[in-house]
Amino acid sequence: MALAIPAFVLLSLAACAGAIPKITPLATVAPTPLPTSMRPPLIIPDLGPDATRADYGEWAYRLVCSACHGNRGQGLTNEWRAQWPLEDQNCWQSKCHAPNHPPDGFEIPHFVPPVLGSDTLVRFDNALDLHDYIRQSMPWQEPASLSEKEYWDITAYLVRQRGLQARREPLDAAGARQIQLHP
Repeated sequence: MALAIPAFVLLSLAACAGAIPKITPLATVAPTPLPTSMRPPLIIPDLGPDATRADYGEWAYRLVCSACHGNRGQGLTNEWRAQWPLEDQNCWQSKCHAPNHPPDGFEIPHFVPPVLGSDTLVRFDNALDLHDYIRQSMPWQEPASLSEKEYWDITAYLVRQRGLQARREPLDAAGARQIQLHP
């Protein structure tokens, strides 16, 4: 009788073996990007009633932009990358952000420009031009993936960091057109 139970169990498992789905390791499954309308907003803390759009933009910049454009807007410099763990300092190594990146990765250019400091953002006349560019082209790996509010917040942060109008009211197209980036 003791042998009958294990044999029954083995036969049952063998009969079910065809019904067990094959499990694919996560590393081989390419993620499916969510449409922008389905993505959750960035998780930015409530900064309080006195917070400006630029204050929220500073958080959005840290979460989205700083990896490539630097913690101080200096661009993807050797000094900035030297602050990262050693294994992450060569962005263009094989299987990272090189042409042969993994399915869930992306390739980045070798030059990522600074966005703050002298002689930066010279191609943009005003804050509206800057906003429109980052909304259409950033983040590099998934352009136009942020909310409209997040793009305006980041624009307000970059404007404030340039020492230009620190605006408390919501920055919009009409107001941004009036902010000259190179007075």
